[in-house]
Amino acid sequence: MYNLVLSKRAELELDALQEYADNHYYSKRLMKLDNDLDYCFDRLRNNPYFYQQCFQPKLEAKGFRRAVVQDFIIVYHVNEDKKVVCVIGAFHARQNYTEYL
Repeated sequence: MYNLVLSKRAELELDALQEYADNHYYSKRLMKLDNDLDYCFDRLRNNPYFYQQCFQPKLEAKGFRRAVVQDFIIVYHVNEDKKVVCVIGAFHARQNYTEYL
């Protein structure tokens, strides 16, 4: 099992994502998003290689991977030596997240 660490940036982006969802989603969709994020983070702890590598050459070269959760993309990196998964950022799928990383 891997330890899951959120970067400060990821914490802020996930807070913003949650605020957006609170304001725009009805209660059942909001609950599903929360459950889907929890499921994603559990999967990252158990098998971080389940999700695919980022397609962009710049991010792929850094070993970044991405998990898609509904309309959002969670970008992370696996440190195999330390058994740590570091979530780098959380973005809406319409954002060009490569500009921010």
